[in-house]
Amino acid sequence: MQRVLIIEDSRSTARLIAQGIKEQLGDTYDFAQTRAEAIRCLEESPAGYFVALCDLNLPDATNGEVVYDVLSRGVPAVVVSASFDEQLRQALFQRGVSDYVVKRNPEDMQYLLRLLRRMRANGGVEALVVDDSATWRQQVSMLLMRQRITVHMASEGAEALDMLEMHPGIRLVITDHYMPGMDGYELTARIRKKFPMD
Repeated sequence: MQRVLIIEDSRSTARLIAQGIKEQLGDTYDFAQTRAEAIRCLEESPAGYFVALCDLNLPDATNGEVVYDVLSRGVPAVVVSASFDEQLRQALFQRGVSDYVVKRNPEDMQYLLRLLRRMRANGGVEALVVDDSATWRQQVSMLLMRQRITVHMASEGAEALDMLEMHPGIRLVITDHYMPGMDGYELTARIRKKFPMD
């Protein structure tokens, strides 16, 4: 069973997060108070975590370095911080973090737990992104992958139908409307004729 890695230097905050994870999600977790401890956890169990919750200010990493340590090992990272900086938030999203949660009140904790529940459930979900714009395909795909969804891509309708045949696990199709050859409306109609609504 995959776990949550809580990287947090405040014991009280870490305990609060851990309690919510255990009570509401039933997930197991590991706890690291420093960047060095987090790296050790990641090296000992590289595929053991479905997400890492990362504080930005640790005793041995005061500028969010641990986020990049997590992402470089292929583990999704959610920033959980007491401070909010829009410029930093944008930079972190560009680097690939899944979300940025500010820890201010109980509602923020509930949001974090809902996020974890969704990310856990997304493991194994497959989606198909269909768009003739390579840039748009990449942007939408990155958003989905940050939420642990496996993404397939197609540049036009006929290719999308072939992908659906090759990957029967696909459960979600996101398509552009205006595409050469077969537009999104026709693609959707053909998918509906061949595949069930689920």
